[in-house]
Amino acid sequence: MAVDLHLLQQFQPGDSPIFRLYSWERPTLSLGRNEKIDQGINLDFCREEQIPLIRRMTGGKAVLHQSDLTYSIIGELGDPQFGEGVHETYRSLAEGFLLFFEKLGLKPQLVDASSSRDLEPHLCFTVPSVAEILVEGRKLIGSAQRIRGSASQGRFFLQHGSIPLDDPVPRMLSIFRNAEEQDLRSKMHSLETLNIYPTKTKKTLASLLKDCFAECFQLNWTQSPGFRPDDEEIQIAVKHFPDLSSDPETIKRPKLSALNPLVPEKMFEGA
Repeated sequence: MAVDLHLLQQFQPGDSPIFRLYSWERPTLSLGRNEKIDQGINLDFCREEQIPLIRRMTGGKAVLHQSDLTYSIIGELGDPQFGEGVHETYRSLAEGFLLFFEKLGLKPQLVDASSSRDLEPHLCFTVPSVAEILVEGRKLIGSAQRIRGSASQGRFFLQHGSIPLDDPVPRMLSIFRNAEEQDLRSKMHSLETLNIYPTKTKKTLASLLKDCFAECFQLNWTQSPGFRPDDEEIQIAVKHFPDLSSDPETIKRPKLSALNPLVPEKMFEGA
């Protein structure tokens, strides 16, 4: 996510959109930008299991990254492929994921209105949002957006999200004290519970997702050299994602003012 932040800050008018797929070295809990850390999150369990807590630059609720496929897309608002506004962009990008799930033999549905259900204050996958994709009435992908820039200098978006591969419910029940298994299973899916993973490997799924976006948006991919963890600019960005599980007294919103400012009122809390 530090790479996502760096790429968003460096993006300029006319740049080609960026699409990334990545995995996590260990289970990690990413919290929404404005999400409170309270007794609903079992910090003792997170510390015992060495599950870091980080705070995303986007809004929404908590997402458990373990065996999942995390994606990020960075582009310019107003690009004809994406649309002028946040909701238009979100809905446009949903077409790529709809095609991906269809090619997996699923029957995805696009939800056009936010749900009022908010029984668990932390779990992203229990509440559908605008332009959300559901399979069998359950959420299969959680996403959120952030906008930076201005009308005069260009406005750019980052959308990132997670597609669960393994069934995350058992670990989620240990992390979130108020979570109930029946409620979770009635509201969320994973590719394992849909009998797709691990029959189809993560590598196969990542390749198919890239192919679907290329088909949907008529893209030709150009491979970038990427970043190493010790690159100076990435090390600077990493400082904005400290592990919040070790010392509850340090749990505060990260300050991004030293960087090219992200626009705080332009968060789409889709996660």
